[in-house]
Amino acid sequence: MALGIQPVAVSSYPKGFPSYLSSLKSVQSLGSRSRTSFEALYHANPTIVIGLERMIAPYYQRYAEITPTYGFDLITLEDSLRAVEVGAAALGKPVQGKQINQCFLQTLEDMHHKVTTHQKGKPLTGMFLTSAGVTPRAYYSDFMAVSLMEALGIEAANGASPYSAKTPFSGQVGLEWLIKLDPDVIFMYKTANPQFTDSKVWKNLRAVKNQRVYSVDMTWREAEGPYSRLWVAMDIANKTYPELFPEPTLERVEEALCLTH
Repeated sequence: MALGIQPVAVSSYPKGFPSYLSSLKSVQSLGSRSRTSFEALYHANPTIVIGLERMIAPYYQRYAEITPTYGFDLITLEDSLRAVEVGAAALGKPVQGKQINQCFLQTLEDMHHKVTTHQKGKPLTGMFLTSAGVTPRAYYSDFMAVSLMEALGIEAANGASPYSAKTPFSGQVGLEWLIKLDPDVIFMYKTANPQFTDSKVWKNLRAVKNQRVYSVDMTWREAEGPYSRLWVAMDIANKTYPELFPEPTLERVEEALCLTH
């Protein structure tokens, strides 16, 4: 879509498409991405399939029998940049793909400069949490949404992954350790009433006391696409520095990505 190409069919998005992808609501559905309807895909007659590697790999041969297929491993910022460049080239628009990446990185740099110019004292620290259980899980700094947070000058309180591989990209954070990290801001994925938010430790966290705990949606879990990564970056900036940054809109995202179609 960022390349000005509307797909002929698309897998359903968990909990519905975000607002900036609302035009996909009218596109033919292939069903759940984990259970693609190959009959629907065949009849849609695409010239290329692009998707998540973990979803495509088990059924690659079936996809490839229909049309050339590309699967991308999307976890980190580097993964995102590569997917946009390679995907754009596969769609016959290599120059536009590189430009989208360049405009995205320049926008991040401009936002970071605005934050650091405004900021007084040491940088803020932050965490991205999930889990509906007793113990929260925190995403490591190589995870895309956390990388965007750090790109804006907010340090990941729980740091980098202790693993050499890209997965797992999150780990449990005991409440005793969480109070030691005590981040300035917390972004928390909307799940079913997490139990840990009822604890005294949670209520004594700096971010909680300062009302700097922000609920975020599914977009943050998969923020690697050309629209979603900038949308999430703008969302982080607006939630953390509302006096500096407006809420994200599709128009602002497209303008920042130098999209003229």
